[in-house]
This record gives sequence, structure tokens and C-alpha cells, in this order.
Amino acid sequence: MQKKIKSGEAESYSDAEMKIEYKKQDPGKKEKMFEFEMRPEIIREVMSKVNDINKKGTAYTVIDRQQYEANQSENILEYVLEEGLTQGPTSNNNKTYFNIVGRAHDLSYAKNELEIKDSYWFKGASNKSVIIFDIESSKEISCFKSSGKKDTFFADLDFLPFELKKSIMRSPEKNPKISKDNPVFEKMKEGRYLDEDGQVKPFSENGFIYWGPIKQNKFMGIILKYTNADSINYIVNQMIKNYHYKKGNMLLPIYDVDGNLLWPKNMKYDEVKKFVEEREKKEI
Repeated sequence: MQKKIKSGEAESYSDAEMKIEYKKQDPGKKEKMFEFEMRPEIIREVMSKVNDINKKGTAYTVIDRQQYEANQSENILEYVLEEGLTQGPTSNNNKTYFNIVGRAHDLSYAKNELEIKDSYWFKGASNKSVIIFDIESSKEISCFKSSGKKDTFFADLDFLPFELKKSIMRSPEKNPKISKDNPVFEKMKEGRYLDEDGQVKPFSENGFIYWGPIKQNKFMGIILKYTNADSINYIVNQMIKNYHYKKGNMLLPIYDVDGNLLWPKNMKYDEVKKFVEEREKKEI
């Protein structure tokens, strides 16, 4: 029986596999093999992406590891790591659906309560995974626009009550924030559909829409709902193969739902937060 990791429990999956041999079968050719070593500089590269998964503003999308609708791969996570978020359950060619920590109407953001594991698309599923990605270089546009330029995103208005949505459509906002002089500002504030900065807070079921595919160079990490040594090693192997053959070329930190780091090092959630805090102090 495979050993499951419980919340807050730590077990290392990196130290035992510093050198790994991989086989790649090319059609009509002999099996190729290569050796990959987790050198200190590679570990530092991955650790530079480590972050607090509950940090306000963190963008994430939930994907299904067991099913993929576009039949490119039986394993959606494997496909996403190789090809990016291009289509399937979380995307439909031009749009990618996602959420932002601290901007969900149905989730009360708190520094000590992890939001992602309670989000609509994640909490009810038995075997889901999350891709965390960077939106700092992307631009949020008004939620009144149904389309936008590539690498822009907006809040999905479908979550709003019909009457309020109708009122908003009469007073469209050109900017992503609802200004105080907008006739619907007070109603939006009363209904907790805005944060303290006037930014729209959709339900986590609706979330945000990212215009265009999300390439792997924006990926910042993976969160797994249920973890064991085999599943983690499988994902690490897939990332290393992609890294070696330059398919996606990304090695990402892996976390559990409680924010504990599982790979490339093993750190409890409190240790992760302390690590990030110290790193940010050095960067100032």
C-alpha cells in the first residue's frame, strides 16, 4: 500500500534521487538514455519560484489529472507541463479560466486560512491538481469587456445577481476597478462584490478569464490534493524529461494543499513562509 502524506506531515522525495536515468523511445530507433543530476544551481533555480500559496494576488487554475478532453494525453497534468494551458477543461482555445487568492466573494481571505483548498473547483474533487502562474506582466482590463488583447484578464460577471448586473451594464466601467462615483459602487460594496481597493470579487466558481493561452514560462508551481511518493516522483520525472528535451523547459516546486513544500526540498508551511520572507528581505 502506498503511504499517503497527511496534512502537515513531511517526507523527503528529493534527497534519494539526486541522479536519475531516463529512457526515451523514439519510433524506429533504439531506446535513448540520459542521466540527470539535481545540481545545487538547479535546486536554487526551483527554490527561487517557491512562495506562500496563500499570498494575496496568487493566480491559480485547477486542472484534472485523470481526464483530458482534447485527447492529446491521458494525463492532463503531463500534457499541461509539456504544452502549457492551451485547451481542455480549464481553457477553450482563446480563454483560460482561473482564480486569484484574496479576490473570491465566497472565500473570506485570511493569512492563516489557506484559500485555494476551499475554492469551488478544488474542494469537492477527489483527485485534482493546481497550476500556480504569474500574472504580474499581464494586464487586468474592465470586466465589461467580453474580449481583450492577448495576456489580458478580467473578472467574470456571470456571478452577479441579475438586477445588479443590469444596473452595472448601464454604467460600464472603463477600468478594472469600480470607481466610487459609479452609481453601482455602493451596491457592489454592500454585497461584498468589491475588495477594499474597489476590485471586483467574483465567486470562485466563476473566477477570472485570461485572454489567450498561458505558456509554461509563466508557471510558478504545482499543488497536489493527494500525494504519495509515486505520484510526486512521476511528476518530477515528467518535469525533468521536459527540462532535458526542452519541452516546456520548466522545473516547478510541488506543494500539498496545506502549503507544505514537497519538492525539491521538504519544508513545512511555516518554514516556507519564513524562507520567502527572508528571501524578499535580501531582494530589497
